Amino acid sequence: MRKQPAHLRALNVVSILVFAVYFVIISAEVIQLWSVLGAWGVLCSAVAGYILADFLSGFVHFLGDTFGSPTTPIIGPAFVFPFREHHIEPEAITHHDFIETNGHNCLVSIPVMMIMAHVLFKYAVVSATAGFAFATSYFLIFGVLLTNQFHKWAHMKRAPAPIRFLQRTRIILSPAHHKIHHTSPYTRYFCITTGWLNFTLDRLFFFPIAKFTIRRIPFMLKTAEEYTDR
Repeated sequence: MRKQPAHLRALNVVSILVFAVYFVIISAEVIQLWSVLGAWGVLCSAVAGYILADFLSGFVHFLGDTFGSPTTPIIGPAFVFPFREHHIEPEAITHHDFIETNGHNCLVSIPVMMIMAHVLFKYAVVSATAGFAFATSYFLIFGVLLTNQFHKWAHMKRAPAPIRFLQRTRIILSPAHHKIHHTSPYTRYFCITTGWLNFTLDRLFFFPIAKFTIRRIPFMLKTAEEYTDR
């Protein structure tokens, strides 16, 4: 089993610690928004943020599976390689500990959290619309944090009993649902937070259309097939 390089592990540890600090800060700010949004407003923002996290997980997953190659400068080793490796060895993720599983998602969330905590909150407390957007972003970040953990559990041969309950009730990604993505040619059901959006996006041909559109943007990376065919 591949061992995570020491410098990446150190980065993941720091990212998780910084994320934890800012998550506490923003959680306290969201609690203050209760008077602005009310219980229903907070609940709706939680659902909206969770659904957005599912969409974002799918779109990022789609990009990693579809464009570039593991040798692409900068993004290849850090971004493309993990996605491609996962299709070769799907169960490898089950051997990753909490730090390796969740560190990267914490890292990408930190800049957004810093802006939210130090810039956007002052607007959120004076406007219901801004407050709703702030709370939705908070729950989106929470969903992003949990995405890789849900993905890992979906690949475990036997997840803990409470997790299996959440999977059966489709509150989080289930193994049976995610198995559709791991069926050749691996071009469907990219969303891996809950998988709620997969059926709809599949019926709308969202990802084939996105691939067609993005490929025609000047200077865009080649698709995986084009790298293979070279």
